[in-house]
Amino acid sequence: MPLSRLLYESPASQEPPPSPPSPSLARSAALVGVLGAFIVLAAVASISYLQWRDLTENMRSATASSAFFLADHGARLFEVSDLALRKAADAIGERDWDEIQTSRSLFDELTELRADLPYVDELWVNDSTGDLRLTTFNFPAPQANLSDRDVFQAHQAHDAGLFIGQPIIGRVTDRPTFLVSRRLGGDEFKGIVSASLALDYFNTFWKRIPLPPDARVALFRKSDQAVLARFPQAPADAGPVPFNAALEEMIAQNPEEGSYTNLAQEKDVRFGSYHQVGNLPLYVRVSVPRQALFSLWLEQAQPNGFFALAAILSLIALTAFARHQARREDESRAFLKDEVARQTVALREETQALEALNGASRILSAELDPGRAIRTIVQASVVMSGARAGAFLPADQKRAERTESDRIVVRNEDFRPGFLRFVSEHRGKLLRSGHNILRVDEIGEWTQEREASGVGSFLAVPIISRSGEVHGELFLAHSNPHAFGTRAERLSVGLAAQAAIGIDNANLFEAAQKEIAARKETQVKQELLIRELHHRVKNTLAVVQAIAGMTARSAEDMSAFNDAFAGRLSSLASTHTLLTEWAWQKVPLGDLIRGQLEPYPERVHLEGPNLELAAAQAVPIGMAIHELATNAIKYGGLSTDEGHLSVVWRVEEDASGETRGTLFLEWRESGGPPAVSPTRRGFGSRLLSDVLRVQLRARTDIRFEPEGLVFELAVPIAPIVVSDYPGSAVEESAQS
Repeated sequence: MPLSRLLYESPASQEPPPSPPSPSLARSAALVGVLGAFIVLAAVASISYLQWRDLTENMRSATASSAFFLADHGARLFEVSDLALRKAADAIGERDWDEIQTSRSLFDELTELRADLPYVDELWVNDSTGDLRLTTFNFPAPQANLSDRDVFQAHQAHDAGLFIGQPIIGRVTDRPTFLVSRRLGGDEFKGIVSASLALDYFNTFWKRIPLPPDARVALFRKSDQAVLARFPQAPADAGPVPFNAALEEMIAQNPEEGSYTNLAQEKDVRFGSYHQVGNLPLYVRVSVPRQALFSLWLEQAQPNGFFALAAILSLIALTAFARHQARREDESRAFLKDEVARQTVALREETQALEALNGASRILSAELDPGRAIRTIVQASVVMSGARAGAFLPADQKRAERTESDRIVVRNEDFRPGFLRFVSEHRGKLLRSGHNILRVDEIGEWTQEREASGVGSFLAVPIISRSGEVHGELFLAHSNPHAFGTRAERLSVGLAAQAAIGIDNANLFEAAQKEIAARKETQVKQELLIRELHHRVKNTLAVVQAIAGMTARSAEDMSAFNDAFAGRLSSLASTHTLLTEWAWQKVPLGDLIRGQLEPYPERVHLEGPNLELAAAQAVPIGMAIHELATNAIKYGGLSTDEGHLSVVWRVEEDASGETRGTLFLEWRESGGPPAVSPTRRGFGSRLLSDVLRVQLRARTDIRFEPEGLVFELAVPIAPIVVSDYPGSAVEESAQS
């Protein structure tokens, strides 16, 4: 078993847990009683569900049948109304409106036609402007205009057929109604003939139809869901029924007929069906409140509930009796079971200790990580001794800070704060015990600390290496006094000896790994040094080769070549010396100039700020200074005792920030012979005019004045590049 699992098993100091009750006939009877109650509840729930399902299905069928019947009746009603409107239009014929308005015979004909239709309230005839010209309500027709009604506007642009208007309050009759209309005239709009339908007819007819309980019937338009007629009639102060998006979506999916179970209508959730009235954009909706359906279901399910309650109460009584019998049977066997449990705990303690010792031995023999080895030691010690917490207190304080997560094991988190405080306050005192074992059960000097931290007793065992060095203390603590006996001390001492061997092995392995890593690092540095030396030699030879070639082309004889070549090599060596001093990254400009003019310090004036040049700029500028110095010594201001040389430089900052600024350097000779332009271009002339301009993007100006040579240099200051290979900084200079 792994140590991490043994760590959270019951420690040796705990009392054995109470034995679980053994199975008995009484308990079986109790289980059967509970199971019976569950079966009764499940049966009642199943029957109630089936009743609900049948009730909803019957209600859906009833509402669907009623909606179909009423829609079919409505289709016939509107079909007859359409025929009546057509007959009225034929009676009007081509008469002019003045004749229509004054024709008593036409009024009588329309009145007779209306009398045959009990659901028609009145017939109305309006001209193309909407003015009322003839009506069965009164003769002659009262003044009224219908141009703002939708039944009139629908026919103005084209023939809309039989159009069914919105619910209105009649302006002449002052009664609630809705109109159906037809267009008069052919291509030219002449007016409309319309009929206002009697809402009392619908209410009386629907009242005689056998409908579901608490049913509500509504005749509504598809376009805006405006209710034209309803049963029961709405209260006088009731507003229009709001538009229902869910109903519109259902009609769009099933345009002819459909049913719904949870549709919010007029502050209520309803259950019902709808059906289209013929081919008209009208629907009949029959619905009942879902609450009424639920109340009907409760009435049907009530007997089932009474039966279930009686059955459950009987089963509860039986279960209580069975539990009472089970307790009496358990109490009669409790003493024997508890005694067996105590003996079992003792055996389990020994088994756990043996497993912990074997597991720790296997891990320590193969573990080479000091942190994991220490954690294994602490875990095994806590398991074997029954301690509530354990820690490894290393003698080295740095190691204590580095491995705190590995060296502390706590079984109960409630014990952790006091344990850590106790260890922190008394670590030094515990370590001073040296090679001695310290076991504290009830010592007066520790009483105050034990009360504050919750530590009742502890055991500290030193871990000593083969060489006699103390690695640290194995510290075990418990909240109870006298928790550690001779057995725990003996086991901890044996484990501490194995721990010392494991720590020594881990330390040797760690030292070997550090030695291998150091050798690899040395090898890498050596390879880098060889590559650096190779590049530096190659670059230096390239520079020397370039200097030799250019010197040979400009020298008049071998003696002149030797002198010029030696001087230029000396200048290059001086520059390389400075580069070496500054790690081949940068060179101070003042040191570079002083190195080239070292033989004449009293006749040379240098003035300028401290400026460090990048290695790539130092080589060409140093060679330029050497050529100017050589020319001054031979032919210029330093060729006579009265001659002087002034080198002044300054730096202007770059406002754009792209460079470190621009270096302006002036070389001015005086007191020597007049400067004369050379008759041919040699190495120095090419270096000053071409090499600096191409390689450094510099601007140069050489003036041969009577007082002496003047050379001006303006060059952008390059950034200093820090490289792993210092020699690479001057590679471009060498190639140029």
